[in-house]
Amino acid sequence: MGFTVRRDVRIEKVDGGFLVLVDGAEHVHQLTGAAADAFALARHGASEVPEDLSGAMAGLVEAGIVEVTTWSRRQALQLGGATAAAGIATLALPGIAAAASPSDPTDPSTTASTTTTTPPPPTPTPGLYIAHQTGSVSRWDGSTLTHNVVTGLPSVYDLLWHDGLLYITAPFVDTMSAWDPSTDTTTTITGLSSPWGLAAHGGLLYIADSSSNSVSSWDGTTLTTAATGVVQPSGLAWHDGLLYIASFANDSVSVWDGSTVSPVIASGLSSPVSLAWHNDVLFIANADNGTVSSWDPTSSGTTATTIIAGLNNPQSLVSHGGLLYIAEFIGGTVRTWDGATLVTAITGLSFPISLAWL
Repeated sequence: MGFTVRRDVRIEKVDGGFLVLVDGAEHVHQLTGAAADAFALARHGASEVPEDLSGAMAGLVEAGIVEVTTWSRRQALQLGGATAAAGIATLALPGIAAAASPSDPTDPSTTASTTTTTPPPPTPTPGLYIAHQTGSVSRWDGSTLTHNVVTGLPSVYDLLWHDGLLYITAPFVDTMSAWDPSTDTTTTITGLSSPWGLAAHGGLLYIADSSSNSVSSWDGTTLTTAATGVVQPSGLAWHDGLLYIASFANDSVSVWDGSTVSPVIASGLSSPVSLAWHNDVLFIANADNGTVSSWDPTSSGTTATTIIAGLNNPQSLVSHGGLLYIAEFIGGTVRTWDGATLVTAITGLSFPISLAWL
């Protein structure tokens, strides 16, 4: 992905935005408005940013809160990064203020007073989160695999980080779980209809309701029907303000502009289950024929091209750090693809069905 939050930050979600503490800093960044919206995109590893948030994102980059692989520093400055960074509100840490002005032990007004600070809640550990259909989630940090990070789930399908929570769909019981890493507790959300794929955009979580041929949105409290008329929607992916929706039954991908669903890819697919934008190209995992297809919006017309073959039931795609990650459900592996070479990154998994980077 193009934008990521630095790993050495602590985050607390508050009404209207976020409080962000960079380890070693003497103040907390207070993010509201556009800065908070841009920060939320970076937390989910967005590969691009809407035009109306580009200045705010450049400010986060200039302030050293967000790292970016697709902009040079000059581009960040041209987008107004320095001005936006200067406009980010900061709050002094009470503990540091006390250290700067030590109390006078001879002054009775200060001898009995102490300054305490409440640390922000723990943030989730970065890494690649892997959902197993059998009902658990593992985490891979690039070298070490940790199993049973989340357990006790029903048979699951997709997972996605959104607003500090890990959401996990369970199509066979018509529910979605939300795991809070700060408390290690899971909340169950009902009212869905065989939910498959997930995507986040504009502060909302979008869920493919495959049995009702629709896509729902979730604002943290309420489920709302968003897009309708897609036969058995499976994978979802936002790009340039459009929601791309894979239709498992119709072997196609449609696009929703916020009001109307229209087809954009109608051939070359085989039970598409997952979508991922990677280097401005849409990649589609075809579960039945063991391939990954690509569709370039600038040149492909309505035909997808097979780009990777010989996979063992690919079920999930995610783009991160210049690589495309692929979960092989039957093979029990995760592979990476750099545009030319397919490499096995993780082995020995039990029915990996979905991937999500944090």
